[in-house]
Amino acid sequence: MIRTTEDFYQQFRDKFSLFPAFGHNTDALWDMLTGGIDLPVTLVFEHITARQRRLFSAVIATCRDAEEEWPGDIQLILTPLTMRAD
Repeated sequence: MIRTTEDFYQQFRDKFSLFPAFGHNTDALWDMLTGGIDLPVTLVFEHITARQRRLFSAVIATCRDAEEEWPGDIQLILTPLTMRAD
């Protein structure tokens, strides 16, 4: 589970086998999305809460910008947390 932006960057680095010096910031994320990883790629934030949207707002904005820059090659999917009625 990804709880912090640090968790996100660590998992992103591990998933794409990036070099250990990968910067854990939006500039490094942009660089990897627009030329450092194989495309196409889909990034999925599942069960994201309103609080997490705020916490990850810079990451989400960077991914959205990359999605606009590389349409069809980069896709961001956000699925909100929904409360189940039992």
